[in-house]
Amino acid sequence: MSICPKTYSPAQSIGIVASGSIPAFRFVNHLGALCSANGKAAGVTEASWNNLDMMQVMNLGLLAVELSTTINCGGAIGSDANGKAKPWVSGPVNGYALETETTGYIRFTFSP
Repeated sequence: MSICPKTYSPAQSIGIVASGSIPAFRFVNHLGALCSANGKAAGVTEASWNNLDMMQVMNLGLLAVELSTTINCGGAIGSDANGKAKPWVSGPVNGYALETETTGYIRFTFSP
């Protein structure tokens, strides 16, 4: 299980059936799979889930997600091919960074 050292405060979560093994603090889509590169997220996992688990996905509030590369405060966030956060380039925006981070996890506001 991945442990996030950041303080975050989800205000809402929804249940989605996991489609595969899903790590904690990653973007997932509405089908329960990890977001693909530049994919739209239904939310972020808070724990690891196994295939066909009914997982809780945070989708409102001050959230945290694992990142793949540096993201600057205020920057738009997209998804990489593994459901990790990256600076937005194209496709849907999944949120906006509340801090600058280079490794680990970043806090952000989710953009539904």
